[in-house]
Amino acid sequence: MSHGVRILRFAGLVSFVCAHAHAEWQKVTHNYKTVGDLQIKADVYRESGDGVQPVVVWIHGGALITGHRESVPQWLLDASRERNWTVVSIDYRLAPETQLPQVIQDVEDAFRWIGEKGPSLFHADPARIAVAGNSAGGYLTLVTGYRAKPKPVALVSLWGYGDLIGPWYSQPSPHPRHHRSKLSREEAFRQVSGPPISALFTNSAASKDSGRKPFPAGTRITKLRNSIRTCLRKTSQRAIHLPFSFTARRTRMFHTSNRC
Repeated sequence: MSHGVRILRFAGLVSFVCAHAHAEWQKVTHNYKTVGDLQIKADVYRESGDGVQPVVVWIHGGALITGHRESVPQWLLDASRERNWTVVSIDYRLAPETQLPQVIQDVEDAFRWIGEKGPSLFHADPARIAVAGNSAGGYLTLVTGYRAKPKPVALVSLWGYGDLIGPWYSQPSPHPRHHRSKLSREEAFRQVSGPPISALFTNSAASKDSGRKPFPAGTRITKLRNSIRTCLRKTSQRAIHLPFSFTARRTRMFHTSNRC
């Protein structure tokens, strides 16, 4: 092989690698479900192109009563981009306007949407779905292990919890700092008696830009402790227990496919 041919082949390889490394990273927002007038959304992050990719579903935290899909951590986006994974970050209806069984139903419907629409909308591989979430999102991550279809092959629950009916969560806080602002039972219920919501921001500018409802920082969680107890009391035990196990073989399915 001549020296000139080798240089040309090497230059072609470098061009291919650089083009792949700098492929455009896109975010597209979809409505995966509509409840009344409320559109529940998912953000899909992936590189441009039509290659089939595994999916990482991110479920945000926020005590089940606050948060939004745009809080997907940068480290997850970076890791997914490096490995050619698609990230789907979902909203879900928030308590206490919506009770826990309906919150879980939203997550199930998000997975159904990924399984049915994902291949055509963003070239998803429904056989390779992993789930990650933090705090309340970590709890919902664990729930997907036995409730979601398609069934995920890996779960990453970051400081998630599995007991929502224990006193630590279902009773008023014992800490004095959480009692600086108090509401009557009637006022607490009045504040959450409106239509369902699926995204809350602490930043009013972000809320204005996104068209979503803001909430006063530091007040929603402390003021709603009493009202959320009613939501949790009406939740069945079946929605709380997390009897899920998965094998190393199923986890490897996500990483070792030649389509990664």
